Amino acid sequence: MNFSAIKLLTFILVIFPGLAVSNTQEAQSNENLVVLESNSDLPNFSTPTIYASFNDNLKSEFTKAVEREFNAASKRAGISVAVYTKDKLWVYSQGIADSTTEMTINTPILIGSTSKTLVSSLILMQIEQGLYNIDSSLESVLSGHPDYSTFDKNIINPKVTIEELLSMRSGLPNYNDNKKGLSGLFKSSSWKPSQNIQLNKSPYVKPGVFDYNDTNLALLGLIAEYHGGNDLYSLYKQTFFDKLDLTLVPLSSSIIRMNPAMPYDNLRPWAEGFGNVIEAAPFTFEYWIKGQSRMRWACCWMVSTPANLS
Repeated sequence: MNFSAIKLLTFILVIFPGLAVSNTQEAQSNENLVVLESNSDLPNFSTPTIYASFNDNLKSEFTKAVEREFNAASKRAGISVAVYTKDKLWVYSQGIADSTTEMTINTPILIGSTSKTLVSSLILMQIEQGLYNIDSSLESVLSGHPDYSTFDKNIINPKVTIEELLSMRSGLPNYNDNKKGLSGLFKSSSWKPSQNIQLNKSPYVKPGVFDYNDTNLALLGLIAEYHGGNDLYSLYKQTFFDKLDLTLVPLSSSIIRMNPAMPYDNLRPWAEGFGNVIEAAPFTFEYWIKGQSRMRWACCWMVSTPANLS
């Protein structure tokens, strides 16, 4: 597979709004978090300087387009943008990262569902390596996993295929619908990714209808780890980040020292309106990260900047 092609096709335009509430990290069993011990371990999210600039007319048009869309939004915090093509890069930021800090082009942001690109690409590469096929069933690729036997087969269809998981047409329930169960992920003293699958309570339906569903991504993450022989972040790093010179880290308490953009969203049930969730909620940013890193594992759990994805 052509790594340069992956890079160009996947990250030509990256736009990150201030932050909605979502994201994650954790790995194979229990809590195998990537925790950075000192400031010297923190990734460098500064904007790369090796790229040429677009001409002034294009840069002006880019700026106008971003400002027009951002300023038209009724609910907004900050936005960070990169436009990349071949040897050229344009970056821009506007708004705030939190109530006292402006958004900059180097502000780390929880990239949300952009993370889905990574696990999907990893699965396709494992298929290319002959580890399994696009039409392989879930039971054929995951039955040897120590947690597979804990999945209720009336809820998690053992016959669903890799292709159906990738295309969001699996017919599986969405574990995010179990709000009480998600709350338990925040409070539990230990966690492993299979617990997300176990949150599902509704029976599966016939595959074929599109349904944007994080259960698919959690299963794909388990498959990738099981056949890759390593935790998901390490597989990403070995397969993509090191080779493509991309800078991303998984969501963990370490990002607090990187001064990331804060989560902005609807403030209910703690307050009215739209704003900084951490300022309104009765818990700390670290507590929020703990829960989000669990519930968003594999689907939307990485931290980066638009420039460092380019």
